[in-house]
Amino acid sequence: DFEGYLYVDVGAKAKIFGVKEYKIEEDLLKKNNSPVRVHYHYEDKVQVSACTRSDEFSKYITAPTSNYYNASYGNVSSTYTDSNGNVQTLYTYSVIDGAAEIRKYHGSAYTLTIPSTIDGYPVVAIGASAFSGNTNLGTIKIPAGVTRISSNAFYNCTGLVSATLPGTLKSIGSSAFDGCTKLVTTIPSGVTSIGNHAFYNCTSLGPEVTLEASGVSIGNYAFCNCTSLETLTLPDSAVLGNEGMFKNTNVKLIITCDTGKIQGGFLKTAYNAYRKGVGVKNVEVGEGITSIGNYAFYSDNYSDNFINPLESVVLPSTATSIGASAFRGCKNLTSVVMSETGSMTISEYAFHNCVNLTEINLPDGTTSIGNNAF
Repeated sequence: DFEGYLYVDVGAKAKIFGVKEYKIEEDLLKKNNSPVRVHYHYEDKVQVSACTRSDEFSKYITAPTSNYYNASYGNVSSTYTDSNGNVQTLYTYSVIDGAAEIRKYHGSAYTLTIPSTIDGYPVVAIGASAFSGNTNLGTIKIPAGVTRISSNAFYNCTGLVSATLPGTLKSIGSSAFDGCTKLVTTIPSGVTSIGNHAFYNCTSLGPEVTLEASGVSIGNYAFCNCTSLETLTLPDSAVLGNEGMFKNTNVKLIITCDTGKIQGGFLKTAYNAYRKGVGVKNVEVGEGITSIGNYAFYSDNYSDNFINPLESVVLPSTATSIGASAFRGCKNLTSVVMSETGSMTISEYAFHNCVNLTEINLPDGTTSIGNNAF
């Protein structure tokens, strides 16, 4: 058993010189009247909400419906017994191949640690809409072993300020944290998939987000309206959706070396991503990357109502080639920084129609500049 309660005492002392000292001490809050009392009780290694063998501790059991309840240690039961003696469900879950996916949480805790094992089954996934619309939830810790957070899992949890995600996590589903306007979290390095709208309207997320997994995919509008996001770091192998990933943001994109090449159509601007509002103003390409692929940051600018916001690009000393139309149509581009030394080839239309790019210093080893490169 483990128990805790809030304790408050006050005291006063007065002394009349030459007469007597008076001292008063009073316990304001103690075990029998504390407004917050918790008692975690285990029977046969399973945490239960009330003792079935004695009523000695029953009045100190924290009800699973309380904001203070936080069952998290060992093998936790999915049910509890209420004050009327009725069995109630705390977690609804399904079992696939001997592992549990939490389908619904029925409690009202503010601070919650999801159990790693429930009714003897290891928890490996948070199911679709499992916590959707839960406005009581303020902080959550998801245990090691969970590999998937499904679509809408925490949709519109407007009170959620912190989510601790496990290193075992691989995928975050569409709209998983959509509308969690207070959320601040760190995305684990092993995450390989972030679904459409996953962090849509997470206006407190940031200021930095780092994605490390090779080939990580980011869906449409994944970070749309993340107005606190200042820097996103991701590998050159990342696969980005074709519209609105960073709409209504002002993010700096740092691209780290994984394959050594930024693939053609990296931001897929030829398929209207910029016209859907990719708010990338600054790009920094990491050391080790040697080539910028064809159409990597290309903007079609078919509509005069929207112009590619890209303003500055910093290329590494290892860069040796810039592909055809790589930055074509980036009308706001004013600064491109390259190494002063080393080899470089610039393909046709690489910077074509970059109307505000008035000056660029090329490496001293530049060997080829294609037709209409500028």
